[in-house]
Amino acid sequence: VAGCGTGLEAFALRRRFPRAEIVGIDFTAHSIRLARQLQKRAARTRDIQFLHADLSSPHLAEATGGRFDLITCHGVASYLPEPVRVLRNLRRCLAPDGLLYLGVNGSRHFSSRWRKFLPAFGFAMEKWSGGARLWRHLRLMAALAGDTRGELLRLGPVYLGSDLFSPLIRNLSLGGWVQMGRRAGWHFRGSGGTTRLLQPALADDAYELFLPRTRGEVAELLDRLMPGAFFGLVFTRQPEAVPPWENVRELRKWRPEQTPYCRQFRLAAVRAARVVQLENKAANLALELRGGGWEVEFLRASDGQRSLGELLVQLAPRVAPGAWRSQLYLFYLLDLINLRPPSAEQGSGKAR
Repeated sequence: VAGCGTGLEAFALRRRFPRAEIVGIDFTAHSIRLARQLQKRAARTRDIQFLHADLSSPHLAEATGGRFDLITCHGVASYLPEPVRVLRNLRRCLAPDGLLYLGVNGSRHFSSRWRKFLPAFGFAMEKWSGGARLWRHLRLMAALAGDTRGELLRLGPVYLGSDLFSPLIRNLSLGGWVQMGRRAGWHFRGSGGTTRLLQPALADDAYELFLPRTRGEVAELLDRLMPGAFFGLVFTRQPEAVPPWENVRELRKWRPEQTPYCRQFRLAAVRAARVVQLENKAANLALELRGGGWEVEFLRASDGQRSLGELLVQLAPRVAPGAWRSQLYLFYLLDLINLRPPSAEQGSGKAR
């Protein structure tokens, strides 16, 4: 956990991955002391290692032990003076087939506008000052920005002090962050918000117009049309194996694998209506897709061991290539399946 603060994210990861080795690092010694105090309250968190370390240090990999399967860096890179340098260091800490989750501000982050408004009234943006006068101006901004319920203000001085008042806040487009990642040697694989953004395009199969673009390329295009306020981005050290979407014969040799994200959904098929229903209560997300009755069993059977051709013979022998390719591409865009090439060693891949 790169930039772990007082350890809350590390504790959450312990609940999700009870047998994992977890290391939290932070530049602020005070935060590390608080994290170590908090972990004493629960026995299951006591084996988490909290380290006082600098993400920009060239010795970061040696300090942390390196070669992690997952690195999370949430709400940190937007406030760093040299994010590319930090991203290069994190790359050295990751296993060759591991994942980096990067949580960063988008171009529509509220601070992009608010930081231009307050200086006109004499407020310095480098540090939280507090006081009744500041709160009055914050309430004015919230009302003018349409936040009539004051939801941002209810987050309090700790949040506003870091996400609004700071010497440096970097609010970039998704493409800007992807370019920064590439400069550090990373390969962009996708954004956590793509599924919701694609929902309006599901009804009339308009998503097919994206073929044969990758998830990452589609995410960049969507942000050009609908800029985001915050991103959850996934990067890897290795480039993505791109399925041959335009060559059906070769595509049948690839092996579909259900993702952990897919397993969070309740899957159901309404055969009479030819509809596939997916519901994720934890994410407050429900999807309804047009289908032919074979899709739910296909998703459940996608184990990464059998080829697409084998599964289609078993579950959808009479479905036309254009129909199953379209549905497969949708499942791929929605992050419900990964596709592994026929040459990949079975059982070696990591699913997002």
